[in-house]
Amino acid sequence: MLSFRKVVELFALLVIVYSASVSASSSSVPASPSSQSLQDIQCTVYFDYRYGNDTFGDGSFQKPFKTLTQLQDYVLKQPVNSTITACVNSTSDHPFVGDLHLSDSLTACGTKTVTLTTVPTLDNVAVIANSSFTLSNCALMRFTNIEFTGTSSVAITDTDMQIQQLVVHHRDFSPPMISFFQIVSSSRPVHISIGNSLFRSNFGHTILYAPHNLSQNMSATAGVFLSLTSSTFHRNN
Repeated sequence: MLSFRKVVELFALLVIVYSASVSASSSSVPASPSSQSLQDIQCTVYFDYRYGNDTFGDGSFQKPFKTLTQLQDYVLKQPVNSTITACVNSTSDHPFVGDLHLSDSLTACGTKTVTLTTVPTLDNVAVIANSSFTLSNCALMRFTNIEFTGTSSVAITDTDMQIQQLVVHHRDFSPPMISFFQIVSSSRPVHISIGNSLFRSNFGHTILYAPHNLSQNMSATAGVFLSLTSSTFHRNN
């Protein structure tokens, strides 16, 4: 015959065991896909044109990629609602060269946000030379602390842009180099904001160019909105 005290101790032990089993089973249940897709996932990938390697690199700080062609594949592999920061290490002596094409045909962006910026551990402006960027149907593309030289340009279709600390200087934007930013077509309002940037000794359409036939490639509800704040223009023609 069990004493009353023994009965109480046995009951308490059963409660503890039951609680532990319930906790373990609830923690093993994976989150639903809908809840996972609502999370904002932060991703960082590194590029170094001098020391990086597209074959053996993995995009980490220790093993960076070499060219921005790898960014396209990297963005494709990230989940929806990802915020991707691409850090570039390049200087005037070793500028970054490479084209970037993020397009709706590859469903590269979707609702993803991509930021191209300087490697944060180095006190330099990332220099990108002779590179063409094609951005189509991307949610948002940011440039931060970047200097473009040579024949670099950006072709935009249905992509919002946020630019900070951009440097564009000594560029001739006469044909065939129409402009640094060129709006190709638009099915929705496109917003481009530029702040704390420098445009010096450029010729032609320095910032933005929309072709004369753009209206044929633009829906009735679309438009292009340009915002300029705290930027310097010096000796542009």
